[in-house]
Amino acid sequence: MMAERFVEECKSKRVFIYGDGTDGRLVRIFLYEQKIDVEAFVVTSDPKHRRLMDIPVKALSELSGKDSDALFLICMNKIWWQQAIDNLKRIGCANNLVLDNNLRRIILEKVQYSHIFEDVEIGRNINTLLYHRVESLPTVSSLIVSEQNFEDQLRFIRENYEVLKADENWRGVNRKSVVLTFDDGYVDFYKNTYPLLKKYNVPATVFVATGNIGNTREFWWDRLERSIFESNLPTFFSVFGKKYRISDYEDRETLMDEIHNQVIVMHYEDREAVVDELAGQLHTNQVTRERYRTMDAEEIKELSKDPLITIGAHTVSHILCDCESADVQKKEIEESKYVLEKIIGREVNLFAYPNGNVGEDTRAILEELGFVRAFTCVNGCIEHDDKKYDIPRCPVLNWPSEENAKWFRGMWQTGKDV
Repeated sequence: MMAERFVEECKSKRVFIYGDGTDGRLVRIFLYEQKIDVEAFVVTSDPKHRRLMDIPVKALSELSGKDSDALFLICMNKIWWQQAIDNLKRIGCANNLVLDNNLRRIILEKVQYSHIFEDVEIGRNINTLLYHRVESLPTVSSLIVSEQNFEDQLRFIRENYEVLKADENWRGVNRKSVVLTFDDGYVDFYKNTYPLLKKYNVPATVFVATGNIGNTREFWWDRLERSIFESNLPTFFSVFGKKYRISDYEDRETLMDEIHNQVIVMHYEDREAVVDELAGQLHTNQVTRERYRTMDAEEIKELSKDPLITIGAHTVSHILCDCESADVQKKEIEESKYVLEKIIGREVNLFAYPNGNVGEDTRAILEELGFVRAFTCVNGCIEHDDKKYDIPRCPVLNWPSEENAKWFRGMWQTGKDV
């Protein structure tokens, strides 16, 4: 659906936004900029707020028969779409539109975050930024920031915010502040990111998945991308019982997404085996690429000597904690902590959940092992760290300098309440 068609659809009906999280807030801002009224946010159970972004927040149970002709914009994670549709049907509200990835992308291209809703700024002084890589690479990933754009972002951050360290006391922070974090421990943190952090005197924490230290093996998602985009795929390619037609780059992107979504939730040993089998089947070049390796022990040790840099744990095998048993989680977290402590010669007490996935037992394991903070991938800003094992982070993408002000405004406005 094009933006113009979406706007016309919303203009012609009474509009409710089902979901008051990041996507719901994004849509509220976009429609406000288009001068379209929204009657209320709708949530499934009791709302945390009774008002948000200058409109009411209602529970589904509060809707009445007169709302049956309204348009409900379903703005939530894909896993909840069908349940949301069923919930609306049960109360006689069948007219809905899902904010899918395509529509979300279109809205993101148009939104300016020009208006500040003051009520979502209250109690939000700390924004932990989530980076992955600072490098110039041909890739489908939006998580890789070019060196030039990263340097521009550092300048913008320095000019507009206080910069905090991930392991310092955040109590009493009374102005907007940011914390810089980097996941995975790629070598470009040492080669590209660190020199720029030093240049602008900006502290940061890098969370290292330790399994590849010393063996230079690439992460599974890089090996998968290499297989899909660098191999000579047949016109028809079958995987996981489904056949794909491969005729252009877009078809490869679709295939990449499908396989990625299937293997990411596997037990980590099964996941590695599937990706390796695919690489062998497609005769993918498996010689490790220098720019795709993890930092080695000497590089990590050198970084740790600089007070600007904090080293944090990120498991050994980049497991999804909610897909593994408590025993596997503890082994992975404890071993990554031990390996890093042995390298840097001091305690490692910060942790980032790979992909942001938290298992039922993960927080208790972190407590037992002496971690003082743990960072998620939930998009949000906070006042301080009351929930020390659920600190949200806002992802930073490869934005050009002229867009930094817009996207940073957006972070403070759309981040979920944690």
